[in-house]
Amino acid sequence: MTSAGQHGRGEAVAALLLNVGAVTIRVNPPFRYRSGMLSPVYTDNRLLCSYPPERRLITGYFAELLREQGIAPDVLAGVSTAGIPHAAWLAERLDLPMVYVRGEAKDHGKGKRVEGSLTPRPAPGRAPSPPSGRPEVVVVEDLVTTGGGALDAVAGVREEGGQVTHCLAICTYGFPQAIAAFGAAHVTLLALCRYDDLAAVALRQRLLSTTELDAVLDWRADPPGWAARHGLDAGE
Repeated sequence: MTSAGQHGRGEAVAALLLNVGAVTIRVNPPFRYRSGMLSPVYTDNRLLCSYPPERRLITGYFAELLREQGIAPDVLAGVSTAGIPHAAWLAERLDLPMVYVRGEAKDHGKGKRVEGSLTPRPAPGRAPSPPSGRPEVVVVEDLVTTGGGALDAVAGVREEGGQVTHCLAICTYGFPQAIAAFGAAHVTLLALCRYDDLAAVALRQRLLSTTELDAVLDWRADPPGWAARHGLDAGE
């Protein structure tokens, strides 16, 4: 797909997320994160579970992106917890095995961190997948901020013997530290929607004014100092 096509898909996904309320953008009052940091954006892609047509579109976009990139994984891995349903829907569509990765290994039973099998037994009359060697695994996440959760899952899959070179995400904020972290881990992040797409669509839908758009885009440059720069001191 051309860059123009990618841009179109990004804005289509952004519109979808904004329309169902999975993403909310507002400058004043801003949102307060658990860390105490104030932000003009709040993302809860778990809401997509409640919207069958929209979640089917996301699944279709993921499948389309893998096809465009020539990526044919042996297994899909969902990041616990929000990446799990999207990995499951995509695995069903592509008829692929699926696992999910816990934030930490269980402290009981077998102490597993990767739930499911990276090398499942083949059904009768069906060739094993992969037929030999280490399975190629694509990690599926809902939102990438710093990248810590997704890359922690990548590490978990690699510890179990899987190869991971790509991660799918519905959305990424595009923080420089996340870009650097994925590069250091030798993982390519493929996101359907970027922060700029969300801001552009919010402006077009008149959810933001031009002045507010500047403030929204400024947040990504320095999130901790953003509120002070814009004289904001209240949130939720």
